[in-house]
Amino acid sequence: MNFRAIALPIGRLLVLISAMMIVPALADALAGNRDWQVFLVSSLVLGTAGLLTALAFRGEPPPSNFREAIIFVNAAWFAFSCAGAVPFVFSELGIGITDAFFESASGLTTTGSTILTGLETLPPGILLWRALLQWIGGIGVVAIGIWLLPGLRVGGSQLFALESSESSTKPYGHTWPFLVRLLALYAFLSITCAALYMLCGMTAFNAVIHSMTTVSTGGFSTSDQSFGQFPGVTVYWVASLFMHTSSLPFLYLIRSVEKPPAKRDTQVLLLLAIIFVASFGVFLAERYVVYDTPFHMFTLAVFNVVSVISTTGYAANDYLQFGPAVIGIFFVLTFLGGGAVARRRAVSKCSGSPFWQTTLNACCVRWCARTGFLNPGTRVHSSRTQFWRAYWFLRCFISAPLPGSP
Repeated sequence: MNFRAIALPIGRLLVLISAMMIVPALADALAGNRDWQVFLVSSLVLGTAGLLTALAFRGEPPPSNFREAIIFVNAAWFAFSCAGAVPFVFSELGIGITDAFFESASGLTTTGSTILTGLETLPPGILLWRALLQWIGGIGVVAIGIWLLPGLRVGGSQLFALESSESSTKPYGHTWPFLVRLLALYAFLSITCAALYMLCGMTAFNAVIHSMTTVSTGGFSTSDQSFGQFPGVTVYWVASLFMHTSSLPFLYLIRSVEKPPAKRDTQVLLLLAIIFVASFGVFLAERYVVYDTPFHMFTLAVFNVVSVISTTGYAANDYLQFGPAVIGIFFVLTFLGGGAVARRRAVSKCSGSPFWQTTLNACCVRWCARTGFLNPGTRVHSSRTQFWRAYWFLRCFISAPLPGSP
């Protein structure tokens, strides 16, 4: 086992996540909250540990294999979750290690579940750290997947090919040009979203936090009421726009900016059609329960539908009170948007939200049938073809939602 190939990148990324702790430390210091000391000490300790680890294993990057890649990804998730939990444990929240680890892991994986209540009364450093965890998780996993897998020669770039494993084309000639574009797009979406939130009446603090949790499709908020704390309808349309945009594959967005496609993408049109039909259905059911202006009711319907299908998890009202028909609609949307068991994987943002995962699975089933994987009489000459056929075939079933699954 080549431990150097695993420890070296983890050490470097621990330095990165420790540097991010300076931001909530400054926020607490400006607010006069004593938790700034917790963030500062945590940053120094974790940064020193990561730096020493990177120095101990520095040198020419060693050759790696697929097994070490799998170990690294799992070790990285565990290490980052533990590092992110440190400020929660020693802060004034008074929560235990288990709850702190859960909150950290939920943020990094952009799951959005939380054990904290009374968010309005929490110090700004904690609220900002929760948003930063989701923002790091929304782009960090992608960067790791793109940077790691091709270097290990395990076919990371092949995940961009939706229907063919005989040959795969990389999005760019080298990894770094694509990574730079990816980071630039992520930063642009975050800054633009924050600016529009401020124009809608949010404070600068709320705008920054909600922009990070919107673009990462994580859903953490600064209030137990989530988006219900904000009046007006403009903010809901802005949030819906960025939740939808951030749920699209980043590779698709980059290519659309650089070279607009000659024809419209079928998957994008399908997603928009589902959002429109579901929103209209929720709006019709909502009219018999809530007495409000039609435009406001339709706005809330669109917001809730986009929030669920993009797996962001924001809430504007309790849509479960609208009757069984609405509950059924959101159940189907949950299946399309969040039915996959492994919701966030190494290249999940490159392949898009779980809706795109579901579409991808359908394409893979069609490809397996077309290339003869489901036909025992077809002879396969390439071992690589056998591997990818087996991978995609099993993936379609492993990621299928089970009855009773959340």
